[in-house]
Formats: sequence, C-alpha cells, structure tokens
Amino acid sequence: NNCGKTTLLRIISKEIETSNTVLLYGNKIEDYKVTELNKIIKTVFPLEITFTQKTVEEELLYQLPVDLSKEDKQKLLKTTAKRFKITKILTKSLTSLSNEEIIRLQLSLATINKPKILLLDNLNSFFNKKDLIELVANLKTLLTEGLTVIMATNNLDCTLEADYLYVINDSEIVLEGEPLKVLEKDN
Repeated sequence: NNCGKTTLLRIISKEIETSNTVLLYGNKIEDYKVTELNKIIKTVFPLEITFTQKTVEEELLYQLPVDLSKEDKQKLLKTTAKRFKITKILTKSLTSLSNEEIIRLQLSLATINKPKILLLDNLNSFFNKKDLIELVANLKTLLTEGLTVIMATNNLDCTLEADYLYVINDSEIVLEGEPLKVLEKDN
C-alpha cells in the first residue's frame, strides 16, 4: 500500500503529469489529445464516477456512439450487462445502487465501447472471493477480444491470473515477470 500503484495508473491515463516519458504505442502520452486517449484507455477507480442519467440502462446507452443503430446499441447493452452481472439492475435508479453495483456499472461503462486498454485500481476490496474470480474470468474473455488490462492490486489471488506481474515498492519496480516466478522470488 502507498507504493505508487494508483499514481502509476493516473499517469498512464494522463490524469496527472510526470517528468518521466510515458510511451503509448511508441508515442509520448502527452502528444495524445484527451479525446483520442479516452477512446483508447478507460479507467475504473472504484466509486469515482459522476452519472449523467437516471437509470443504469440510460447511463450505458448514453455512452454509445450516436450513429450506432438501435439494434446494435441494444446488443451491446445486453452483452455488457450480462458480462458484468447488471442485467437485473438496468432499470434501477443510479442513486440507489450499492457500491458493488456501482463498480459493476463502472466496468460496464468502461468496456462497452471496446477500448484498447483498461486500467483497474484495487477492485478486489469490493468483491467477495467468488465474485472476484468470476470478474477476473470475464476480464480474461475481454483479453481474447484484444483488450489489454492493467490492474493495480494488493490481492495475490488476482496476480496469479495475470500474464505479467510488476511488484512496486516506494514507487519503484522491485520485481517483474511471470506471476508464479515473481512470487517465488518475493518469498
């Protein structure tokens, strides 16, 4: 904790500036316009969200491109809602959601337009072990669709499912590699 995980995600998403060079697809991150970056990178910082609509469904539909057909919008809505287990709350008021429902909605909002990169910050503290395993499995499905997921976590169960692991201490990478090998080195 307090090692720099969230700060790193905020630097990657261009929320905070750094004196270091951050490259995205070979280009400096500061060379990207915010609108370009918003199409490529989506972030989920738990419970950090402002809603603009009244219901879960309206909020999701609001995120979709205007020129998308009604059929395509409904298809994306249903697929995303099913993936993150929010189908039963689509008609629910945004002001009456539990913390877990808000985070599931955040994940849905972040992925509905198929970004290339998804940044997740410490989601594990909001899910029980069973739901967390299911969430990680859903994220793995998105990987097969071309999404890169960068997850900041202090939960070892989450790291075991990763393709690659960085261990950060005092804002420095102290270990990196395949999760099992890194965790063996860390012991």
